[in-house]
Amino acid sequence: MKTVFFTGIAVLFLLSANAQLTIPNAGFENWTAAGSYENPDSWDSPNDVTSSLGKIVVEKEETYVHSGNYAAMITVQSSFAGNLPGMLTLGDFSFDLLSMTATIAGGIPFTGRPEKFTGWYQYDPQNSDICLMGAFLLKDNAGVWDTVAIAGFESTASVTAWTAFEADFDYRSSETPTHMNIILMPTDRNNPQANSTIYIDDLGFTYPVSVDDQEKNNFQAYANTENNRIDVLFPSETRGTLTLRDMQGRIVHSSIISSTASSIDMQQVTAGIYLIIFESEKAVYSIKTIWPEKY
Repeated sequence: MKTVFFTGIAVLFLLSANAQLTIPNAGFENWTAAGSYENPDSWDSPNDVTSSLGKIVVEKEETYVHSGNYAAMITVQSSFAGNLPGMLTLGDFSFDLLSMTATIAGGIPFTGRPEKFTGWYQYDPQNSDICLMGAFLLKDNAGVWDTVAIAGFESTASVTAWTAFEADFDYRSSETPTHMNIILMPTDRNNPQANSTIYIDDLGFTYPVSVDDQEKNNFQAYANTENNRIDVLFPSETRGTLTLRDMQGRIVHSSIISSTASSIDMQQVTAGIYLIIFESEKAVYSIKTIWPEKY
């Protein structure tokens, strides 16, 4: 198991709008049906192609889940046309029957400079197969795509319990990216092995305390044990997502706020150290907090 650079994938990038700093549907909680299969919202897969052969290579997983209700299961399916590798991407997957080549085009607008690409996985490789998880940060310079940073993780080991992975971003430029893509695969794309399977959940990026080095954390958090909650205060009315994670990365609480104050219900939460994360359109902030034992 090691961190590597992600290479060898045919990727094209296209323009779109509304830049963000986080991974959409990172816990794979939201899925949309399309004919005989479902895809996780914001993500694309080869299901459109493989379903025509009676094979579904990406499925909503309800049993092996790290947090929430669902995870993503990505497999390699055997067929008369050969082994069909599953994958997930934030871009658009397409397959050309004439040239028998797959292409990933696009990505999402993105302006952050995270330090690490993280997530949780289980892996069942066949015949020494290898899983690959990669994140790409790019900048559109008048139609010429420059690579700002790459983070990649690979493993050949069987992993039967939820295990965290992380990969450092290798920055090749000091520029701010304009777009980002993520590609997740359970197999070597050049030699896919039938039945190799990976379960993925709770992807994320880690940042310095603030995305903008000129700013400090713009909220404060206080443990209100008398009322079994954590009170969160902002200096002005703020809109964004407030998330509480434990030290294993599991989401304990998530809510959308638009005010100068909010609270996190801690009645069913055990004592321990937690990370409070606030994500707005402009920045990501985090604070560690200790929730004490109840007496």
